[in-house]
Amino acid sequence: RRRANLRMLVEKAIAYENTSYKGLFHFVRYIDELQKYDVDFGEADMVGENEDVVRIMSIHKSKGLEFPVCFVSGLAKRFNRRDINGSLLLHTDLGIGLEYRNYHEKFRRTTIKQQWIARQQLVDSMGEELRVLYVALTRAKEKCILTGTVSDYKKKKKKCEQIVGNEIVDGQLILESTSYLKLLFYVMAVRKEEKLFDVFVVHEDELMLNRADETIRERLKRDGFLQMIQAVPDDRSAALMEKTAYEYPHKELEGLYNKTSVSELKHAALHEDEQTEVIFDTEQEKQVVPEFMKEETKVAGSTRGSAYHRFMELLDFAELAAEYRNDDACEKEKDYTHRDYTDIFYEKLKYNLIKQKKRILSEKLMPERDIKLLDERKIIAFFESRLAKKMMEADEKHLLFKEQPFVMEIPAKRVNEKFPEEETMLIQGIIDAYYEEDGRIYLMDYKTDRVSEKEELVRRYKLQLDYYKEALERITGKEVAGVYIYSFHFSEVVELI
Repeated sequence: RRRANLRMLVEKAIAYENTSYKGLFHFVRYIDELQKYDVDFGEADMVGENEDVVRIMSIHKSKGLEFPVCFVSGLAKRFNRRDINGSLLLHTDLGIGLEYRNYHEKFRRTTIKQQWIARQQLVDSMGEELRVLYVALTRAKEKCILTGTVSDYKKKKKKCEQIVGNEIVDGQLILESTSYLKLLFYVMAVRKEEKLFDVFVVHEDELMLNRADETIRERLKRDGFLQMIQAVPDDRSAALMEKTAYEYPHKELEGLYNKTSVSELKHAALHEDEQTEVIFDTEQEKQVVPEFMKEETKVAGSTRGSAYHRFMELLDFAELAAEYRNDDACEKEKDYTHRDYTDIFYEKLKYNLIKQKKRILSEKLMPERDIKLLDERKIIAFFESRLAKKMMEADEKHLLFKEQPFVMEIPAKRVNEKFPEEETMLIQGIIDAYYEEDGRIYLMDYKTDRVSEKEELVRRYKLQLDYYKEALERITGKEVAGVYIYSFHFSEVVELI
């Protein structure tokens, strides 16, 4: 191999010398550049074309080569027809073929154009398969051995003879063939009087025989293998049972993780699926609520919930508050929360929300498809709440914090009583928003769940918000004086403490 690699180096040097650059110095620089850009010519090939070896290659790679004996294997493998079974077909000359879909009556069917293109693609692909088979059959100089597997050779052969009869293998039969083996069966059926092939049928239970006159079962029986399998000695049986009956000695620690999320703890407590934020449609709602009111059911609840969370995170609360502060009527009272200014509030809010939406889209902070999931009325209803106005005031003072992640260590026993006292767990979460007022913290969480009553939200999320409250008190060293859920479904604030 070392000699072969040196010969390859000499060949490269000779080839380089034939270029416009000459001399050892330039050649060494050339090799350095190849190393710099990780160009690897690999090892020299030591196996020549006339070596006495077995070569395994694809039919395409064998094109142009000849060998004394060739095996063409896997003839029963089905042709890949996935390209012609799609709902959208493309053809260089015929164009595009689409299936017809009726979304109102919920059905679809193939079109004439689609069938036409599929037929032409089938003709083209079968033409290529025939060319590949021709290449395979013409590589051998002395003997070509074809192998393929069928469940029942005689039945398959007889069926092909009945289909073909004494006629030629016409184009339609070729198009309907699903493998090379089926094509060969058709040819054998037509030319049955001529001996085209020496056919050897090997049954499944004879494939691993050393003796031609025995089946595997007979050989096993003769050598006593079956009796040995059926009668395992007692000592080996006991050892096997001992290994399989082993139990992990610390089963009480099952479910104890080094780190988990608040959401996972919440799901475990509720015995619910991972996707808690889903849309609930009761039978009564289906009968009473008009279709335009049930538009939300077309999108997964978790997707819509994520869109609301992301939009609320990106909104500039301070900018909204500044607009109201500049209003003459609000300035007069020094309080834009006064009910007399609801109309002013609504119009200016609607205008500013549109402006902020455009900013979010232009800066590509949210995809447009998610923006379209938002209900403007629900966003405006949130900002009409006293909680939102407190948040705007806090943001003006840089005391509003949104999407705050945390990691907190807790005793594992809080999660499950069976865990030992000394074990601890890390839990992580992301707090939607909290603000500070008069040295105290107020925590809030957005929810989009469609539930029948507000108490259901408290039941679902109290554990989660308790962990958030504890984490905030540990991080800030300040008291959490208020915990709120804002429900976009009810357009109301749900107060927990």
